[in-house]
Amino acid sequence: MIKLTRSQALTYRDALLDRVAPASVERYVTTVKAVINHAIDELGLQMNNPFNRLKVKGAAATARDRQSLSETDVMAVRNMIAAEDLKALYEALCATGARLSEVCGMECGDMNLQDRAIHIKPNSIRTLKNCWE
Repeated sequence: MIKLTRSQALTYRDALLDRVAPASVERYVTTVKAVINHAIDELGLQMNNPFNRLKVKGAAATARDRQSLSETDVMAVRNMIAAEDLKALYEALCATGARLSEVCGMECGDMNLQDRAIHIKPNSIRTLKNCWE
């Protein structure tokens, strides 16, 4: 059986950091961690995954990365959209915080015009990313 150590995981991470951006390293490490977790489960291995809780410095989002658009920015973008149907789509995205695929995949039954509400749920067009149904 191959023995993987935390030291090897750290060496792998550090070697990647010398070549690619921290966000890419985070993705690679996440993939390797998933593969190892799958092997542990499928093969019934009695070991800890050395890639669990492996930190990648610089990969986390900063406060600047998560800044919202100002009201002025939102209106400026809206005013640049010529087609009325795209304006409606843009306003739905801004008002709900839903993903584009969620809004574009809505069916008539997802809308309640009387209550002026929408209910985004899985349907025949698409699934939802974080759905517990």
